[in-house]
Amino acid sequence: MADKRPLIYPFFTVKKKKQTESTEGTEPTADLSASINNCNDVNIEENPGRYTSLIIVDDELEEDVSSSFVNDQSEKLLSKCDLVCCTSSKVYVPVIASDLQSTSIKGLRSCQETWFKIFSWLTFCKTTKKLYCFCCRAAVSQNLHQTSDLSTNMSFTSTGFCDWKNALRGLRQHNHSRFHSECLYVVQQQSKPSILVQIDTVTKQQQEQRRRLFMAEVSSLQYLLRQGIALRGRSENEGNLFQLMLLRSVDITGLDQWLHDKKYLSHDIVNELAKEMALIILRNLCIEISNKPFFALICDESTDESGKTQLSISIRSVDECFGIHEDCLGLYELESQDAKHIATVILDVLIRCNLNVEACRGQAYDGAATMSGVHGGVAVYILQRQKKAFFVHCNAHCLDLALQDLTKVSITINVALNITKDIVNFVRRSPKRLNIAEKLSFDLCITSSQLKPLCPTRWTVRASSMNSLLANHHLIQSVMKELVEQKGESGVKAAGWLNQMENFQTFFGLKLGHVIFVATEELSCSLQRIDNCLHDVLCAVNVLISYFTRIRSNEYFETFYSKVVTEAEFLTDETRLPRVRRPPNRFVTDTTLIPEVSENCTELYRKQYQNVIDEVLKALNNRFKQSIFPLLCQVQEFIIVVANGSCASTIDKFCAEIQAFIVDDINCERLKQECAMVPDFFRTVIDNKEMGIKK
Repeated sequence: MADKRPLIYPFFTVKKKKQTESTEGTEPTADLSASINNCNDVNIEENPGRYTSLIIVDDELEEDVSSSFVNDQSEKLLSKCDLVCCTSSKVYVPVIASDLQSTSIKGLRSCQETWFKIFSWLTFCKTTKKLYCFCCRAAVSQNLHQTSDLSTNMSFTSTGFCDWKNALRGLRQHNHSRFHSECLYVVQQQSKPSILVQIDTVTKQQQEQRRRLFMAEVSSLQYLLRQGIALRGRSENEGNLFQLMLLRSVDITGLDQWLHDKKYLSHDIVNELAKEMALIILRNLCIEISNKPFFALICDESTDESGKTQLSISIRSVDECFGIHEDCLGLYELESQDAKHIATVILDVLIRCNLNVEACRGQAYDGAATMSGVHGGVAVYILQRQKKAFFVHCNAHCLDLALQDLTKVSITINVALNITKDIVNFVRRSPKRLNIAEKLSFDLCITSSQLKPLCPTRWTVRASSMNSLLANHHLIQSVMKELVEQKGESGVKAAGWLNQMENFQTFFGLKLGHVIFVATEELSCSLQRIDNCLHDVLCAVNVLISYFTRIRSNEYFETFYSKVVTEAEFLTDETRLPRVRRPPNRFVTDTTLIPEVSENCTELYRKQYQNVIDEVLKALNNRFKQSIFPLLCQVQEFIIVVANGSCASTIDKFCAEIQAFIVDDINCERLKQECAMVPDFFRTVIDNKEMGIKK
């Protein structure tokens, strides 16, 4: 049985009572670990007959035997030099030839550079000019090896090796010695981390790996949200988020396993990440807005597909370079649509976003009584909190309301819009009718274009939809004739639309509506720009009014009418006066309005043409007259007058007129003093061609 027991090398001594205190708590450094790993592997010669028993050493006996030797050895180790050769945590190999030449004894033999390549544990001391074993020296200095044969190896641990004549033999003997093997082993064992350290290291590596993969998922989600792309698909693996991460797994190591394990890919976690991103964006926007001195509110109501009323709240602000910013704070559900509740929601959102209502200098809503009512509207409740939050009706919405007023009083424009909407939808919503139109276009060699739908809630599509119907007028007539022959319900509708399209009155209304809506939609696009000021808005409106006033003339009508008649020659019936229905004579009194009878068709359509333009001008003048406009115009005029240079009396007059605008915000006396320097500032800037005025 004794022969079958494994051999145990006595690298450590087993104590009867306790372990030697000198070996407790010794922690090698990371640099020592790195240097030990560079040493060559050592082949330990096995001697079964020599080590067959475990040496039991008493603590007291060990202390008596080795105490004097260790003390002497420690004194010698303390005599190491302070140069990098002995203080470095790595093996030192001389790189200068003079260091090796200085080891020569009587000019005969010296240390050779090739020895360091053969024995990787060999280190050199520049002070003593001797060689040492890095592993043995480290083991002895850290009290990792305390055996009785230490004195026989002092040449490689403390005194140094300098027998150059027998160097190779001595180095080989030390390399295969038991002492060197034990020192190399104990140092390597000490350099290995403990189990707790290894577990902690692996845990940190896993955390870092998972954090890196999680950030890859977050960046993929951020891209999809930024582009407005849906996250999910028909199944879990068909979603856009999963497929995007699967594509990125080619470049990101471990991401495929992350997808296989479905880490952090549940719907709740993805929704929470999206919500956190939205909150971060909103928080950053609120910080930027709060750093600016003033802001304005832009709010509007809308109803989603579920029937819930939501309030859209946006903030308009100006930065230090006079750049205009419009930022949306989100959509907020309304429990009620009364003005007080809406105002409460707006103030609550401002508080949650850390925005002070005292910094509000403007409000922009639609024309509904709930929002802009002069007695109980939302604007009134906000003005009660901040008297300088001036209400301005949305200018683009004012223009749309003016056009709605036109359609209510003008039968010609109303009929043109309804026919355009119905005919375009009738053709577009049926693939069969679209195929008929395409076939007829090819057979009859008619140039056609795509029909554009007319959406009542969009402000800039009326003219394009009417133009598409006018451009395809002949083709649509052919389609209607083809559908009439097929009979059925669609044939009955097609007969009605065909009758309308062949009427000159309808064609004239389409052409007149196109003239009106082309001009108004150009203005609508201009009014929706972010960098508009009130002067730009009023100037654009005045240009439109001037245009309509000019085309109202008889000369322009004659040109317009003759062109319409020429185009309608082969498309509609001939122009004729409609039948005038007079009331019976028994019902005619002095107050009865008898319709006027036009002398000819030209006079009939002239009245329609001029009545439409008169109604447009009336609506524009009514909708673009707001009570706050005079004060804001005075402020703009004041800036222009000051920039061009003006006397002190004029400046005093303007300051008095705009007192309600600058009170509590601008020091009036200081403003007057700086106004005198503004012309010189602009003149200097222009002369030096430094037009970065905003900066």
